[in-house]
Parts: sequence; C-alpha cells; structure tokens
Amino acid sequence: MDRKPYRVTDEAGPWVAGRKVKPGAILELTDDQAAYEIARGQIVAHDPLKADEKAEEKPVSEHEGERAIDEAPRNMAIRGAPRKRGE
Repeated sequence: MDRKPYRVTDEAGPWVAGRKVKPGAILELTDDQAAYEIARGQIVAHDPLKADEKAEEKPVSEHEGERAIDEAPRNMAIRGAPRKRGE
C-alpha cells in the first residue's frame, strides 16, 4: 500500500488518524486510512509545491486558536490548583 502526504486542516482536533497533531502537520497515510479523516474535513491532500506558496501567505502561529488563561471560566482549576468555592 502506497502512503501519500496529507496536511492537517485548521479545523481538525488534536487527534487525527489516531495521532496527536497540530494544524498544518503532514501525515503519511494510505488511502484507506485517510478516507474517514478526509470525509470529516480533518485533512486534505498535500502538494509540496503548493504548500511552499501557501506557507509564505500565512504563517501558522503555534498558539493560534488557544484560549488565554484570562478567558477561562472562573470555576475552572488551572493545572492542579485547588478550586475555590463561592467565586
């Protein structure tokens, strides 16, 4: 089975095809492995020649799309901090 390169879309979650990924990551998958993720819009076929042109247009920020700590709900514990009642 031949593997082909696929690019993870910005709409994809943290897990694609059983792998933890970030948007823009390139995965080598068979057609069978990629079919479900393509149908969900999680990946698209990757063309290295076109990717170079797109990379110049819009660089992907490592933290793009992540919520700031200030925006987190008040009752949410931050990495092991105990929750305070009444806030």
